Amino acid sequence: MSYSTGLKEGRSEDMRPTLTEFQQFLEDVFSMDIRNSSKKKQNLNKTTATTTIHTRRSQSPNLHLLSSVVKSFQEYLYENTEGWAFSYADLRPASERNFMGHVFLATNLAYVLAGSALLLEKDYLLGCMTELCAVASFQYHFQQLQQPYQRAKDEAVRVALTIDYVTALSSIGIGIAYLVQDHSLPSGQLLATATTGLVFLLLGWIWEEGLPYVVLHSCWHIFSAATAYLVGTTHISNYPHSGM
Repeated sequence: MSYSTGLKEGRSEDMRPTLTEFQQFLEDVFSMDIRNSSKKKQNLNKTTATTTIHTRRSQSPNLHLLSSVVKSFQEYLYENTEGWAFSYADLRPASERNFMGHVFLATNLAYVLAGSALLLEKDYLLGCMTELCAVASFQYHFQQLQQPYQRAKDEAVRVALTIDYVTALSSIGIGIAYLVQDHSLPSGQLLATATTGLVFLLLGWIWEEGLPYVVLHSCWHIFSAATAYLVGTTHISNYPHSGM
């Protein structure tokens, strides 16, 4: 046996225990990773469950009540209108990403302007409610513009529509209460504005697709906001120090 052969054999014999130990080391590390991964998953599950419990415990009772009221109102409307109240227009070719959709959404600024004007006149009740109408209407129509392109779920549109109903009907209720409290007939300007707005709303239920609906419902936004402003200012003129 030559020196070189003996050297190779010697190295091979020296490496055998080293390779065995290294293999055992890898097995230990791998099993350790599995154990650690299992523990991490268990801890993560515990943390998630704890967070969920804390979230449920800390949920505001007022928020829970509001959610229940909206859901009950939604079910009531659906059952009593056989689903008609939750049918909504297909606005294509308008979308939240093109000019037509942007103009349509921008008409909700009419509510912002009317509400702001009423707030400046110190009509805080109808002014705030008109501002809420702006937010609710914008959110609903934004979802409505997304839905035909599968960027919003149908259920999301229906929930937004329910909130839009709640704010709109609340504003109308406040307006009627103002008129009753004033003990006077609405002015010709107020009647003409309100009637024009209702006509546009009804026509939008007849032509409820695409550009015709966008134009008609945009006019409803403008005239209904103007009606809210006229009702509010009329009430303020009759009760200048009411602070409502």
